[in-house]
Amino acid sequence: MLSTATALIQATEEVVMDEETMAMSSFIHHNRNELDNDQFARALFMLTTAIASNAVDKATKLLLNETQLRELMSSIDEMESIRNLVLEENN
Repeated sequence: MLSTATALIQATEEVVMDEETMAMSSFIHHNRNELDNDQFARALFMLTTAIASNAVDKATKLLLNETQLRELMSSIDEMESIRNLVLEENN
C-alpha cells in the first residue's frame, strides 16, 4: 500500500512537471496580459483539464492491471453505446 501511494505521488509529480504541461503554463504566464478574460479562462481550463486527465490516466495505469483496464474500457464503451441509444431515442 505504501508503494502504491509513493507511485501515485511520483506520477502526480511527473504530470505536473510534464513538458507539455510546463509549456502550457509558460504560455499562460507569458501571455496573460495579451489574453482577454475568455481566452485566459479557456487557457486555464485547458491546462487544468490536461493535468487532471494525465493524472487520472497515470493513476489508472498504476492501480489496474491489464485485464482490469480492458474491462474498464469495455464498460466505458458499453456506457457510451447506451448513452448514444438514449440520445437517439430522445431526438
